[in-house]
Amino acid sequence: MQTLLAVIDDLWQFAYGGLFGARSVTPIDREREFQPSLGLLPSPQRQGALPAPASSSVFRTGEQYFIAELQTFLYSDPVIAFDTAMQTIPYGHTVLVTKVGGRWAEVIYEGREGWVLKDVLRERREDIHPQLRIDTIYTADDAETIKLRACINDEFGGARAGLALTPAEYVTYKLAVAKRSISWPKDGPRVPGSWQKRLRGSEGIHMSIAPSTGDIMEYSVEDVGYLAYVEAVFPDNSIKLSQVGVPDAGQYTERVMTQEEYRELRPVFITVG
Repeated sequence: MQTLLAVIDDLWQFAYGGLFGARSVTPIDREREFQPSLGLLPSPQRQGALPAPASSSVFRTGEQYFIAELQTFLYSDPVIAFDTAMQTIPYGHTVLVTKVGGRWAEVIYEGREGWVLKDVLRERREDIHPQLRIDTIYTADDAETIKLRACINDEFGGARAGLALTPAEYVTYKLAVAKRSISWPKDGPRVPGSWQKRLRGSEGIHMSIAPSTGDIMEYSVEDVGYLAYVEAVFPDNSIKLSQVGVPDAGQYTERVMTQEEYRELRPVFITVG
């Protein structure tokens, strides 16, 4: 019965919105508003949650929008019914909106047409991707930490453990933005200081003592491991780095190091893909 009511509600919303360009509120809608949302972008009622930005009231066809939920289903028709989801769309990926009806939007994702709920769409990149500020400490419940972890699907479990943003999460996010990823061996934790050893010989991984733009720089100071991302290599062989965890846990910093400075750290530069 509950499934039947949901199907009827979906059909009514689509038909009503298509005719009048508005959405009525039903008891089913009210119930859903108080259900905790899935994933890392929970409803504002949950403590420490990131309030999701309001969806645009006017969706423009022919434009790209970002997906704002961890598991967004692409449906064959504008209705939630048995076995109608064709696939899922990852958080942060973009879709092209081709049609809008009620609370649904018809989209194209990777060449495939289907329907998603309009509530999962965001227009601005900054609503989806983290905007990190220099010298700011990013705790577990900070909005930018939550967005970054959503972008990497909380791969390291930092959200579940309630940790401040970690170096491993940050460099993994930077790789993801560049559409690169690491196929990790299954054994052992991925703590800074262990990456070069664990990844040596892995497919698509190259290591060097000379930096390249987009490399991960791994080094140790007094037996403590660190990771940084090489933003740029300059003609004088100095490098610009961005990283998390220096000097304090969760702290985001950017700096330029001369060749002499980084050589003293005896780093290894890891090139991915």
